[in-house]
Amino acid sequence: MSENLGLGKIITTEQHRDAIHIAVVPVVAGQTLSPGTKVRLSPTGEAILSGRKEPIGIVDPFLDRIVAAGEKFWLFLNPGSITSLRHDWTHPAFQDELSERDMETVRKVTGKLTSPESELWLREFAAQINFGYEEFMEELAHAIKTGDSIHTGDQEIDVPDELWTHYEAVTGKTVPEKDRENLYFSCAC
Repeated sequence: MSENLGLGKIITTEQHRDAIHIAVVPVVAGQTLSPGTKVRLSPTGEAILSGRKEPIGIVDPFLDRIVAAGEKFWLFLNPGSITSLRHDWTHPAFQDELSERDMETVRKVTGKLTSPESELWLREFAAQINFGYEEFMEELAHAIKTGDSIHTGDQEIDVPDELWTHYEAVTGKTVPEKDRENLYFSCAC
């Protein structure tokens, strides 16, 4: 399978037959929805029309009927939006290990971020700079060890301060201040 087919875009280069993975998740319709409709999640987690907000995916385009409010269906997530894929994927809109409420309780009791919350933050950051989570964590560990930069393609990126809090929460490793100061993201510009 090609790394980047450009799904959701007009084909402008030579292409051949291929196969793809599409991340899907069962969700409940918060209103009547047609197959192929672009949707987002409501604050209660139900699928609703995206309107002016960015859609996270579409209603199963292979359905042969409308989905009624309250019915469960497959939500096809936008291409390139998931942050990990092994037929067990992650996506910022869906948290598996702890709910937001559970994480808030842990934060109040311990005063610390939880690992799942920190992992989610790191996954989102990695996706913003066009890295997979595992690849980013490997690059980050290598950069801390060697003092090398992390190459981000054509993006110039500042190292956010909260990166270290989340990295330490996930890995359990403390990063010395001198190593924090040496890390930088470089571009090929």
